[in-house]
Amino acid sequence: MGIREDISFRELNNLISEFNIQVDALKEVKISSLSASSHLFRLEPERLTDPQYRKIHFPEDTFVISTPAIRDIACFPHLVGKILAERCQEAATVSIQVMKELWALSPSRLIIYDILRAAPGYRMAEGFQELGWLLPHIQIRPHYRVVSYRDHLGNSRIMEVLMEDFSALSSSPEWTVIKPDTEASGNTSKIAIERLIIEAKKKRTKIKEIICLGFISVPAIGVLEELAEKYNFKLKILAWGNITALYQNNYDMPVYGLDESIWREHKKIRKLGSIIPLAVLKDYLPYYIPGADQPGDWSARQSKVSTGKGWEEGGIEKHLQNSFQFINNIYQLSQKQPWFYPWHKKIIDKELKQLIKEMKNRSL
Repeated sequence: MGIREDISFRELNNLISEFNIQVDALKEVKISSLSASSHLFRLEPERLTDPQYRKIHFPEDTFVISTPAIRDIACFPHLVGKILAERCQEAATVSIQVMKELWALSPSRLIIYDILRAAPGYRMAEGFQELGWLLPHIQIRPHYRVVSYRDHLGNSRIMEVLMEDFSALSSSPEWTVIKPDTEASGNTSKIAIERLIIEAKKKRTKIKEIICLGFISVPAIGVLEELAEKYNFKLKILAWGNITALYQNNYDMPVYGLDESIWREHKKIRKLGSIIPLAVLKDYLPYYIPGADQPGDWSARQSKVSTGKGWEEGGIEKHLQNSFQFINNIYQLSQKQPWFYPWHKKIIDKELKQLIKEMKNRSL
């Protein structure tokens, strides 16, 4: 993975320093199932230099997978609906190949835990079906009582469970749980995993391990590992692209950039950097808008989402409008910063044009 000609190594190193991006803590793992364009990395926590990140107890099995599809999903919020589903399917297929080889998965005691509405968008079920594995599903729908777009603080953190179905747990004495989801604050996982453990006990089955896959933040891993220690299951992480930083609002998950939410609320500058391999950062830089939320509103990017009782519209038009406004806010905050380079402006302009184009196409 090289770096585009108009991005100098001086600029690259300046961004790494400015945002304390953790580029040295992930070591590449060679694995036979990966093509030349995809890469797998294992976290070496002792190589982290960020004091806050060093406080986190990372599980032994913490990996990052990088593919062109994952990069596109993270960098291009205009990718929605059918195109997003296709990229997610590509990423799911590669992720499953990696999990099979890393952890010797067997279909007999493997179950998918869908956190509704968003998690089926990671296309795990379809990926396993490509192998001929028709895995059982369990599901839960936690719901924020207060509208929570870009705000998972205060009253917005209060959640309720609208539906759940754990009936498939009865068919095996122990399970490896595949849990695809966007893990920002870990709030949803806390409810979902605690309910899973309670139901497993009722059905006299054991949760042996949980594999969390998708866009995952550093703080969320801390929450997940605490749950693993409390309930005695093994936690495994396969993060898409990087282990993300997290905004003060407990929602947005950037590669690097300024925390727009804390600036908007308190006029404070807070710099954020993720845990990302240097090679992957180089691959992202020509496309990524600093401060942007990589998964975005994951439900809203999808054409249809499951409620557990049926299917409903995801909310693509609203996602596109929100993304357009958010990127403009990021630009207004970042444009006069010394680390903001002319190629940053080009990336922003290009994505704004793509968002406008997508909005016009959907209004026809």
